[in-house]
Amino acid sequence: MNANVVIASGSNPQIRGTTLSESQQAGLLVIQGGQGSIEDCKIFNNYIGIEIKENSAPVVKRCHINNNRRQGVAADSSSAGSITESELKN
Repeated sequence: MNANVVIASGSNPQIRGTTLSESQQAGLLVIQGGQGSIEDCKIFNNYIGIEIKENSAPVVKRCHINNNRRQGVAADSSSAGSITESELKN
């Protein structure tokens, strides 16, 4: 996987104040039931900003998700989570 950060297999980390950029895949990839709290982060210039797959459910707050090459956020039909108080553009 070429993501900056991968949260997988029931993991539940807390990520705060981090910059995730320049990934050839996702800045943040959440798979296989991953959860986690992602707050006050800058996620930019990745292929996809945040990708949520395979029954995952992260909580994203106060993040700047900008200038990614495809989508800012992509989630499959089996996943959930929330993105609040965040900026999604370009």
